[in-house]
Amino acid sequence: MTWDRVERLIGKENLKLLAQKRVGIVGLGSGGGFVAQSLAMSGVGKFVLVDADDLEEANILRHVADRRDIGRPKAQIIAD
Repeated sequence: MTWDRVERLIGKENLKLLAQKRVGIVGLGSGGGFVAQSLAMSGVGKFVLVDADDLEEANILRHVADRRDIGRPKAQIIAD
């Protein structure tokens, strides 16, 4: 992924700072999954992801994952 757009928005030094930050997210359902994805796309370098649930078919429509991930731990799906 290129970081040109993010770098233009926040500056090179701030992008470097983001890459060094660690963010913790508890709950990786519909909200937490999208937050993790957005932060990763913004340049955050490290995450601590906490969610003991596995992805179920009933909540696939509101998650960043897809059908291939049903039954897998949500934290692992987001980490991948």
